[in-house]
Amino acid sequence: MKRLFLLLLLFAIAGCNSAKIVNTEKPGEMSERRIEDVVIIGVTSNAPAGSFFENRLKKALQKEGVHAVPAYDSLDFSFPNIKKAEEELEISGEELWNRGFKTILISKIENVEERPNFFQFLGSIWGSNPEVREDAKIEKKSAPVEEGFNNSKIYHSNTEVYALTENGMVLIWSCSLELKNPRKFKSSVKKYIRTLIEAMEQDNILPGN
Repeated sequence: MKRLFLLLLLFAIAGCNSAKIVNTEKPGEMSERRIEDVVIIGVTSNAPAGSFFENRLKKALQKEGVHAVPAYDSLDFSFPNIKKAEEELEISGEELWNRGFKTILISKIENVEERPNFFQFLGSIWGSNPEVREDAKIEKKSAPVEEGFNNSKIYHSNTEVYALTENGMVLIWSCSLELKNPRKFKSSVKKYIRTLIEAMEQDNILPGN
């Protein structure tokens, strides 16, 4: 029984602080469009955090052959929420198109969900088993990391890419991701961006695909 418990513990720890693709969509009529000459917008009320995200994603896209510019470098305003972003882009979209930009990427956290922790999960299955409860007490005291024992926070994000045209913006790709237990901001952003690039590669929206 203890071996089974240890195996489940390893799975729980392995799943901590991770990012995964939930869903992607690519309108059929825009299936040939690629990300190119893109302005990156991180929607957040925390300006330094938004700048860090935009700059990291810029570097990741440049490695994929995409000319990318953070919004804080190319626009004179910030995007504390998606409503503000939409309002400002209605005004500046044509200006960006005239300046030679071809796409806009908008990324935002939509909501945060709390899920039961590892031991709450075990308790719901084996709560009446005293042997399992005893193993749980021992392993919780000796475990080298605590993520498996705290409540899990799941951040649900959405990223949309729009093509800029003389007639306005047209959606060409969207992606939903889950980021689990982002304990450290910078490392979590890096994992998030890695997963986002993987999703782009899978859907063939990068220039080299």
